[in-house]
Amino acid sequence: MSPRQAERSDAAPPPEGILRPVVSGLRPRLAIEPGWPVDRKRVVGEPVVVQADVVVDGHDLVLAWLAWRRPGTERWGRTPMQPLGNDRFEGAVSFDELGRFELAVEAAVDVVGSWARALAAKCRAGQPWAQDAAVGAGLLAEAAERARGADR
Repeated sequence: MSPRQAERSDAAPPPEGILRPVVSGLRPRLAIEPGWPVDRKRVVGEPVVVQADVVVDGHDLVLAWLAWRRPGTERWGRTPMQPLGNDRFEGAVSFDELGRFELAVEAAVDVVGSWARALAAKCRAGQPWAQDAAVGAGLLAEAAERARGADR
């Protein structure tokens, strides 16, 4: 399998007290019933475009990925999904070879992005932000510890 324009990403688990995002409204439906493909036939190189609603409690930012793998394999490939607005995300993947693939939508709270957005709002409002900057430094240090390879 060699998907085009794919990126690998491992989302960190959400911090204590934050609920996991809920994924719904998949188009096309990724599983009509177990064992049935999204599309029975697809042309090699033609993108499979998937949209989903991804929501989380509160006002935190959300990240979503379109994941794929060959049935029976453990490792998933992932490509980021783009926000379309109103909690809707879209992602696409193409395959350079024939065969069956499993698709899934994964999501996580963007803890660092949510923190950065809140800090920027405090700065624009002229509110004290030193303590928030210290919290952010801790979040970035934790992210650096989890990162691997060039991401680190």
